[in-house]
Amino acid sequence: MTNFKNKIFNTIDFAVKCHKGQFRKDNLTPYIFHPFDVFTMVRNWKIRDIAVLQACLCHDIREECDDILEIDIFAELGEEAAKICEELTFIPDESSNVAVFVQKEQYIDSFANKSVGSLVVKCADRICNTKDFLRETPKYASKYWLKASKLFDTIEKRRAEIGKVYGYNVLMAMEAEINDMKKLLAV
Repeated sequence: MTNFKNKIFNTIDFAVKCHKGQFRKDNLTPYIFHPFDVFTMVRNWKIRDIAVLQACLCHDIREECDDILEIDIFAELGEEAAKICEELTFIPDESSNVAVFVQKEQYIDSFANKSVGSLVVKCADRICNTKDFLRETPKYASKYWLKASKLFDTIEKRRAEIGKVYGYNVLMAMEAEINDMKKLLAV
């Protein structure tokens, strides 16, 4: 088995262990299905970057698994994938005077300066979460999508960079997925 496949299978094992016993908001769907959906979407865009694919599988671990620290992810995935996971992590600062919703807006805005890998994973994450909302709480799906409008503005502003790093076919696939969601949501 290739090193690439070994890394993917080891990352899957790690993600499954971390999310064991967790469910999505519908309380029926095992949580691990979401990272698998994000991974599948990014693979369908033809991204082959191992660190990005590992981050797809582990992007929510720090937010959803209280006992897993950044250093644990680093030890399991390596520096590059762990860095992307950390860029994707939003943990509100409860001691801050800044409201959590404002912190979340700042987090979304921060993708203008984060790695291209984290931007790509966040895009897939937002699309997958929106699809979940369409199934579970359709009235909220458009609102959820629009909360990330600056993320999609950032993708537009950084499209040359995305194309240079991953290829223009990847960029076109991402943009097609975004446009399909916009049509579906009528936004």
